[in-house]
This record gives sequence, C-alpha cells and structure tokens, in this order.
Amino acid sequence: MGTRVYSHGGVMFFLTVLFLSVSCSPPSEKAHPLFIKAENLFKDRDYPGAEAAYQKYLDFNRQSPLTHEKLAGLYRNHLDDPFLAAYHYRRYLVYMPDSTDREAIEAWITAAEKDFALKTQKRYPEDFISLEYVSKLEDDKRRLVEYALRIKDQNAQLLKQVKADASARPAPKTEVVPDGIQELYTVKHGDSLQKISRDFYGTSAHYKFIYEANTDVLKSESRLSIGQTLKIPKLSEASSEAESGSPPGRDAATPDDDYPGIIIE
Repeated sequence: MGTRVYSHGGVMFFLTVLFLSVSCSPPSEKAHPLFIKAENLFKDRDYPGAEAAYQKYLDFNRQSPLTHEKLAGLYRNHLDDPFLAAYHYRRYLVYMPDSTDREAIEAWITAAEKDFALKTQKRYPEDFISLEYVSKLEDDKRRLVEYALRIKDQNAQLLKQVKADASARPAPKTEVVPDGIQELYTVKHGDSLQKISRDFYGTSAHYKFIYEANTDVLKSESRLSIGQTLKIPKLSEASSEAESGSPPGRDAATPDDDYPGIIIE
C-alpha cells in the first residue's frame, strides 16, 4: 500500500478552511433560507407559518435581534399574544442594548404588558384585581395612615393633659387606722381620752381609737376612772380620699374642752 505525501501548501490550506469554518459567525438573517421563508409567509399573511419559520431560524441563531423584533411585532399585531410579544421585545434589547430604537421598544414592552393584563382580566374576571381597585386600596391605605397619625397625636395630647391634671390634683389625705395594741396605760388624775391621744399620737383627734379599743372597760368616751388600765392601739397610715381625721404629728382642731362632762373618778 502506497504512502500519501501532503505538500506544505496543502496542509496550510486545510487548516485555514478548518479555522474559518469554526470561527466564523452565523450568516446575516436576511440571507438565511429560513428567515427568507418567514418573510415571504408574512407577506402572504400566513402569520402562523411565519411564526414557525422565525422560530426555526432562532433554533439556528438564538442571538438574532432582528428575528426577536420580527416575532415581537408578529405576536403583538397579528397573533394576539402580548405576553410573547413582551418577551421577544426584551430579548431584542438584550442583544441590541445600544439600539437607537430603545425608547420606542421599551414603550412597546409597556404597551404589550398592558395588553396582556387586559386580556387576562377579560379571561378571568372573577380572579383579577383591576388597576382601579388597586388604586382605591392605595387611597384607602393612605387615608387610614393619616387617620392613625391623627389619633396618635390626639392620644399624646390627652396623655399630656391627664398628667397635667394629675400633678395639679391635691395629694390624697392620710387615713389613720388602728393596727394592734401599742402598749398599756394606767389612767391618772386629770386624764381624758383626748389628752391620752395627744400624749401618744401627737394629736387629740384619735381619742375614739382608744375608746373603741377599750369598750370592755369604758362605759362611755367621757367616763374614766383613776387606776383603769387602757390598751393604746398602734396606728398605721393608709391612703384614702375620704376625710378621716388629722394625720399624726398635727394636733386636731378639737381641744379637750370641746368635750365637757369628762369625769375622773
């Protein structure tokens, strides 16, 4: 079997052809048979056929901005599919970001999305929230927020007024009540319950506490006997709004001689 001998020039030619076949970009859309077929079908108003031909060309060249633009217009204007129209408009801008028609394309995208929303609303009216309803909800939300802020401000003003009223209100008076037995006391000459109260509590106002603690030995508030042993109740303070006697340490306005008939036996 003979041996084939390749010349240097033949090898170089083969490598050049191989390089060009690998590195060259896809041919222009308008020169491709599928694109030409799609254009002809579109001119004949065979829009579904044109769609299929354009899609087949995209299988060959996915990054064809012109084909995406053609499909976008086809879906929007002839096939009534605004969703796919918006999709292909967006793909066009991906591959042609510096297009001089970018502003118009973006306007077409917005229009296609609105068409899709209206079409969906007509198809599913019971499940679709209209733009007017959404706008109404936003207005209601704004009014509720304003109302809540007014209520918050009114509450702050009321709280401020309540604090002011509380600070201006006089402090509650102190009610003094018996709290067990403090000690025992033996009645001496010249004693009265008022005098004993003043000696122990600093005021004669609490003489009734002494009497109530000793009703077992006293016949009345005005009858004391020398040598009697009296229980002197211990007092504790409790807050009360009611008037119930003078606080400890201040003499009552009732002197001893306001109680005539005290008898010392």
